[in-house]
Amino acid sequence: MKKSFTIGLYLIVAFNTGAQVIDHAGARALFLEAGSDSCKARELFNVLDKQPVEKNAVLLAYKGVAETMLARCTKRNIEKLSVFNSGRRNLERALAMDPLNWEIRFLRFQLQTQIPALLNYNHFREDKPFLLEKLPQAVREEPDKYFMGTVIQILILSGEFSKAENRRLENLISVANESYKSLLTGIKD
Repeated sequence: MKKSFTIGLYLIVAFNTGAQVIDHAGARALFLEAGSDSCKARELFNVLDKQPVEKNAVLLAYKGVAETMLARCTKRNIEKLSVFNSGRRNLERALAMDPLNWEIRFLRFQLQTQIPALLNYNHFREDKPFLLEKLPQAVREEPDKYFMGTVIQILILSGEFSKAENRRLENLISVANESYKSLLTGIKD
C-alpha cells in the first residue's frame, strides 16, 4: 500500500511540475537518435539531469554520454572541455558502480570513437576485449534484440575491430536478428 501511494504521489508531482521521466528503454532510444540529431542528446541530458539517476549506473552512464555529446554544440573551446569533462566524470562514476556492465562499456567505447584523440580519453585496450567477450551472452539474455543488433552494427562501423573480430560481431547480429524475427513472428500469431 505504501509503495503504491509513493508511486502515485511521484507521478502526481512529476505531472504537475511538467517533469518528464525516462526509463532505460527511453534512454536507449534517445541515445540512438542523438547520433544523428544533437537536439536528442540535449533532450536526453535534460530529462536525465532532472531525475535521480545517481543510484542507477546505466542511466547515469547515458546522462554522462549525453552531456559529452552536448560539447559539440558549445561554441567556446574552454566551455566544450568543461562540458565534456563533466559528462566523462558521470560516465566513469557509472562504470565504477557497475564495472561489468556491457552497456556502460559500449557507451564509453562509442564515445571514444567520436572524440578527438587530443582529449586523451582512450580505454580501447580494455573496452574492446571486454565487449567481444560479453556481447555473446548479452545477445542471448537481452530482451531488446533490435537494440542489440543496432549496438553491434555501431561497433562494426566504428572501424576499431579487425576483420576477424568484425566476422564475430556479424555472427552476433545474425543471432540477434533471428531472435528478433522469432519474437515478431510470435507476436503476429
